[in-house]
Formats: sequence, C-alpha cells, structure tokens
Amino acid sequence: LFISIPYLNKVRIGEVAPAMKPIAIYQPTYHKMLAKKALHGKGYDEWKTLKSYQGKEVIKPLDAASGGFGYYDLTDTTTRQRQGDLARAAGVTGFMFYHYWNTGDSRVTYTNTLMSKVVDLMLEDGYPELPFMFCWRNVAYEEGMTQEYGDTEQWEAHFYYLLPYFKH
Repeated sequence: LFISIPYLNKVRIGEVAPAMKPIAIYQPTYHKMLAKKALHGKGYDEWKTLKSYQGKEVIKPLDAASGGFGYYDLTDTTTRQRQGDLARAAGVTGFMFYHYWNTGDSRVTYTNTLMSKVVDLMLEDGYPELPFMFCWRNVAYEEGMTQEYGDTEQWEAHFYYLLPYFKH
C-alpha cells in the first residue's frame, strides 16, 4: 500500500481508512551485551561503528538536546518510554521484537536468550508501553556462529521462557 506523503501529513497512519495497525520493528540490540564483548571486545555496541564512520552519506543520530535520542542505550527505561511515546504519537500500534534462541556457540558463553535483556526489562517495567510480538530470528546472530536447536528439553525450555510474554 502506497500513500502519498502530503496525505500522511494530515492524519496519523493508524487513522487511514481502512484503519491499518502499523507495527514497528524493534531491534533490541542497542546496549552492551556479554556476547558482543566476547565477539568484538570490551565496550562494543552497535553505536561504536557508527560513531567512527566519517562518510557524509550516513546521518548520525540527533542528540537529545535537538529532539533526538542520541546514542541511546535500550536498557535505559527513559529511552524506551520516549520511544513508546514517539511511536504512539506517529500512530504506531505496537512493536515487533527480534527474538533469538540458540543452544549456543563455543566462542560465546551466554544463555539461550541472546538478546533478551531489553524485552525482559520491558516485562518488568512496562516500557515502551505498547502491544508487542516476537519474530524469531531463525539465523545465527553473527557471521560464523552456529545456529543449533537442541533437543526436546531445549524446546520445552524455550516455550517456558516465552510463556510470561504470552501471558503479558
């Protein structure tokens, strides 16, 4: 569905007939994770590469003083709260979080829930306060990592890990 920009400037996208239910993709990686430390070294996050990039074709995040989020950390409650407020103001009705589940990789010692910290915090504090769903990323997180699925015991563990989110 293609809608002209002038038309969208007059109404929120969720108000366009027939009423769509826009869902934004939420990549829960913009924070420091143990797996990234093991793979890339201490202090690595997605912003590290962008900060050092000097090309003019990439626009860097607006700082908070200019109305942006800057180089945010998704473990910060205020950041997730502001993102929810911004999404609602734009007519977004929910978020789709990427979800990884893997039985492991010998180079990284982590639980099966590689990128669970942000969604776990969301379950605790409620932010960004919008309906959500998961999209299981059925691929290895990093190039060269193995994607393993385990056995019946692992499948049950995955189900019971997800159960609190289904009940939320």
